[in-house]
Amino acid sequence: MVAVMSWAARRTTGLARRRGSVKAALALVLAVVTVAFHQWDGRFALVRPGILANLDFAAGPRGWQTSGAGVRLPGARGRPLALETGAGQRLAVVGRYLRDPGRFRDIRVAVDLAAEGLVAGDQAWQRGGVILRAYGRDGHVLWYWPYVVTMIDGSRDWRRYQAVIPVGEAAAMQLFVYNAARSGRLLVRGIALDAVAESWWATAVWFGLAALWVAGGLWVALPLAAAWRRSWARAATLVVAAGITVGVLTPQPLLSDSIADLEAGLGTLAPPVVAPATPQAGAGGRAATGKGGDATTGKGGGATTGGGSAGSTGSATETRRAETPAQPLLGLEQRAHLAAFTLLAVLAGIAYRGAGRVVVYLLVTAVALEAVQAFVVTRTVDVADGGMNALGVALGSGLALALRLAAGSLKARRR
Repeated sequence: MVAVMSWAARRTTGLARRRGSVKAALALVLAVVTVAFHQWDGRFALVRPGILANLDFAAGPRGWQTSGAGVRLPGARGRPLALETGAGQRLAVVGRYLRDPGRFRDIRVAVDLAAEGLVAGDQAWQRGGVILRAYGRDGHVLWYWPYVVTMIDGSRDWRRYQAVIPVGEAAAMQLFVYNAARSGRLLVRGIALDAVAESWWATAVWFGLAALWVAGGLWVALPLAAAWRRSWARAATLVVAAGITVGVLTPQPLLSDSIADLEAGLGTLAPPVVAPATPQAGAGGRAATGKGGDATTGKGGGATTGGGSAGSTGSATETRRAETPAQPLLGLEQRAHLAAFTLLAVLAGIAYRGAGRVVVYLLVTAVALEAVQAFVVTRTVDVADGGMNALGVALGSGLALALRLAAGSLKARRR
């Protein structure tokens, strides 16, 4: 009888392990498919080509705003637009306004770029790039809205870059092609703006993927929820996991506003750990921070070329450089990722046996929760955030192991 019970226990444990492995594998596959689908511009159908005229500068600078210095417009057919920086020239930019973009659902920006010795600056946006900035009805930039088409540096041969930017609540949009590198030249040709909309089959796939995520989440969560009464650690693990999920799916600007309020509150309790200030070049705006910047995979933080003009340089830039505040080594958002997954890993490590499997499942959870952000327009999938999640899992698992060892040692001493 004892042998039979032992065999049944081993059999049950083996099935549970296999089910866990299957769930983890399916979650990873679903995460990869979800991210790939949301980054694939082929799911959009063309609605109206060429929504802005003179994108090739055939009529000269008509309709464009330029920074002047560093900008060499095409003087002959086939000659590319050149944006140069260096030797005191900090920013070269050209821009176009798109009035009343609400007529369209999504806008595809495509451009051919080449780079010659672009030396990147300290900030992520201080390179050569193309962005489509969105403005609200009050005229202010929607910093949380996707806007980045591409940012490049170094030397690169001609290549076509494109991205689809959703219009959403934008009352106006402004296209910028800019060079904010320390030095070098950005060459531009073949600029195109087209109105597009997601195909019907792509919408069906979107809902199908969302349904799979909901079903998969229930498949994982319900068995865990059924056993929450077995220990306080399991109950706490479920609560923390649910809180992280809610945070992941919270759209902008609600998330940024909440983080800003929290950061302001924490700032009254203790000063942040800061790194030395880094130079910041800009014109007529502020550098964006937070999520929702990149139209495909990145985050906020674009060229500071907001406002009514395409940009300017000179003493105003130097004043902004001098006034740039010191930045924290880790922003509150990064610290939140790290702290949340450290806490989750500590609780899971205490609540469940099999440290190796728990770490693997937590890493899969970190990847999955980063991937589902693709469903929220104003949230983006970020490798850096995934890295902070993984670091939190590693730290939390180490702490959980240390607590287990300490508890075992204390128990042995009491004997």
